Amino acid sequence: RERDQSYAGATHYLKNILVKRLHSANEHAPKLFWHLHGRSSLSERDAAWSTIEKADPTGFQGIVSTAPVRASYDSRRLQEEGFTENSFEGVYKPVNSDVVCFESSLTDGQGIHHGAAMINSHSGLFPPNTLFKLVRIEQ
Repeated sequence: RERDQSYAGATHYLKNILVKRLHSANEHAPKLFWHLHGRSSLSERDAAWSTIEKADPTGFQGIVSTAPVRASYDSRRLQEEGFTENSFEGVYKPVNSDVVCFESSLTDGQGIHHGAAMINSHSGLFPPNTLFKLVRIEQ
């Protein structure tokens, strides 16, 4: 990804498409979830997610994800035993991983949207180069 001009161009193109979608939809995403480690996880798509809990020298805990981030509030994924993944056989199996909850904020006073673009009734997408801030850790 680094220093690849085609990646940079594709990243900005995707971001622009999502921003247009957000402005036309005028919607606020609900809380969305995705697993941190394992197959199809956040850290598999972008290794920076493995450092989300580490504070920088100023005390800030967060990352800029170079990958698009898809998250969901699909009831099939949110089970009593925890977050699940689709086994591609139509069966949802529990994932042994911490789970990240994404809380989108509303459009700010400058018209900038700070949230996921809903891509269907239960999934949202954050564009590449989104800054994610760790707000809290719950057990």
